[in-house]
Amino acid sequence: MKLEYVFTDDQVVTFCQATCDVNPVHDPGYMYSHNKRVIVPGMMLFSKVATMLFGAVGTSLDTYKILINSIVSTNEPITLGYEDGPDNEKFIFAVNKQDSFSLGEERSKVYLRNTTVEFPNLGSYQSLPVERWQLESFGKVIDCRNVILRDFLFGIAYASNALFKCIGNPASEVEQEINQYLDKSKDSSQISPFYQTLEIFLPPDPNPLKPNRPIDYLIQFEREVAGRVYKAKVRCEQQGSILYHSEYKLIAIPDKIILRMAKNL
Repeated sequence: MKLEYVFTDDQVVTFCQATCDVNPVHDPGYMYSHNKRVIVPGMMLFSKVATMLFGAVGTSLDTYKILINSIVSTNEPITLGYEDGPDNEKFIFAVNKQDSFSLGEERSKVYLRNTTVEFPNLGSYQSLPVERWQLESFGKVIDCRNVILRDFLFGIAYASNALFKCIGNPASEVEQEINQYLDKSKDSSQISPFYQTLEIFLPPDPNPLKPNRPIDYLIQFEREVAGRVYKAKVRCEQQGSILYHSEYKLIAIPDKIILRMAKNL
């Protein structure tokens, strides 16, 4: 299944307001001042495709492996969708000139895992408030009518806020190291983290979120290459109920390069 789609500036603004994403590359005012189109958040692309896929597989597939290798801008046509892979896997794609959800020969996919995933119970806790309007606005902008899927996708998109809060108030040695590279109050030409891969592991029988109750993120950063590559293991829960586990691979990219990658107006 595929869908020809165009994301608008207003949709991106709404998505970012709901998820508290303040990255200036998603801000029309900032981007237009640089003669650039707004960049669509990667998790917005993923959420839109996952909503399409849910109608076919529901929660029967419990693991997502998302690869991100390029950016998509607003007001440009893009083909979103999914197709069958081997062993009941589903490949997902977001194609303009290339597939944003592939790296080399490897493609993003959704599948049923056959092993147990356990994450350490150590790390930094970030408890984020969530209001009903955020969930409703988020669901509307990605056109998701299933509450369990909407809340799961919101929890993933909202994790970016938790990651940045963790970096902004570093506790561990690795968090302090990342903060040193990302702190734009010290150097406006600093780097920004760019998701290269994201693996998401759903629990059996996921539950919807309770509005007006905080979502808790337990985050553990690991260093692969200082100043360049980091991993973040994230457990997302609400009142002891697990929403998902995930593991991010974050690549450090200078802001000027991200801006250069954006489409011109």
